[in-house]
Formats: sequence, structure tokens, C-alpha cells
Amino acid sequence: MKVLVIGGSGFIGSYICKELLSQGHEVNILAKEASKEILKWLAPAKFIFNDLNTISDSDYLNNLIDVNAVVFAAGADDRKLTKKPSYPFFEQANVTPSARLVELAQRSGVNKFL
Repeated sequence: MKVLVIGGSGFIGSYICKELLSQGHEVNILAKEASKEILKWLAPAKFIFNDLNTISDSDYLNNLIDVNAVVFAAGADDRKLTKKPSYPFFEQANVTPSARLVELAQRSGVNKFL
């Protein structure tokens, strides 16, 4: 199965990718950046460097071609200090990008989304 992991170079995402690779899945990772250690550790995953907040719909759709599943492991967590109220920050960082990705994944025929 071909899986696109959004945020696959982060703490949780990298472990998800490692497990998928160990099970023989083809893994593509969309990330802003990745350390040399992560690049080595997650070989042979394919890295796609882009920002989920600025990537165009067409670039997203190109990266969803022949993808069977998408894992969304990106965004801000609750350790991030924000100005009050914090809801707008977390909505913009987590809800908006994941909702956009769900819509694009559905359009491209992806049938599994986590």
C-alpha cells in the first residue's frame, strides 16, 4: 500500500512512518524539513518538502496520485503557547489544513484517512 504521511518527520509521524516501512508499505512523507538523522532513519521513504499551509491544491493532488491512505500527523500541539483565546490558532494550525486535505484526498480517490 502507498501511504502519504503529512508531518512524517516529526516525533509521532516519524514513528508511524517507521512502522509502515517495517510492514513493507511504500511511504511518502510531506514535511517542512527533516534532519539528516531522520532522512537516514526513514530510508527508503520518499520525502516531499513543502509547507502544508502554503502548498497549492494542485501540488497536493499531484502528491496524492496512486496513494491508498493518508496519515495526518502534522500541526501544532497543546505545548504551544498562544495568545488567548487559543482556539483560532489551533483551528488554523490543525483543523483547517486537515479538513482541506480530507477534501483533496477524497477528490483524488484516497479511501483511507487517519
